[in-house]
Amino acid sequence: MMGRSLYDLFVRDYTAKQWGMPATELSSSFAPKRVELRRDGNRRLFRDTWEFFPAGGANSIIERVIDSASVTFGSELDLTAVTQLQKDYDAIVVTTALDEFVGAAEPLAWRGVKLESVHHPDVPVDGFVSPAYVINWPDRRYDFTRTIETKHASGQQIRGSVVSHEYPGSPARHYPVHTVAARDDRRNREFKDQVQEALDRPVYFCGRLANYTYINQDQAIEQAFACAESVLAAFGER
Repeated sequence: MMGRSLYDLFVRDYTAKQWGMPATELSSSFAPKRVELRRDGNRRLFRDTWEFFPAGGANSIIERVIDSASVTFGSELDLTAVTQLQKDYDAIVVTTALDEFVGAAEPLAWRGVKLESVHHPDVPVDGFVSPAYVINWPDRRYDFTRTIETKHASGQQIRGSVVSHEYPGSPARHYPVHTVAARDDRRNREFKDQVQEALDRPVYFCGRLANYTYINQDQAIEQAFACAESVLAAFGER
């Protein structure tokens, strides 16, 4: 539970900036995942036993994973196209946003963020611009919601540092907008039904976009493994 004073200081305006609407219009299901009152001095956002920062970034891992796989890039496939192609496959795994995939006249509500990075060349090798890796800025005097200084996490011993400012409201599909009415949650379930009815093959929905949900990277990886295991269990390795 959080009292009115702390809510007004840290949650109310931050939420309005991040989502473009007051907290009263948003589902409360998301709140417990991000707001935690602590007394133990632990400043890390997550309490996971292990944390990992890839040296080359997450993209480098994905590139190595698909390096030996048969992947076609640049093809835009919607439900109509997959309906025609499905005869060549045992199963279909959908990871894209379903509103776009089925050609919905009205898109689902998504909230995107834009990063603007600033290089600070005069920061000493062992110095930083910010006191922490990620800082939230709940005050409405600032248009951005967070600042991120990667040097805190990367362990780089270099002169200078880069601070990225995160601005909400870009057209990207980063966060599904879960409202009290839950209208788009229902619509996404209807899109899933539409896809399954249109295809003769088993369909698996995986990831943030297809499931219209917010999950962290570790959860996305875990979900991908679970999806792959389900497909292999049903059809075996071929």
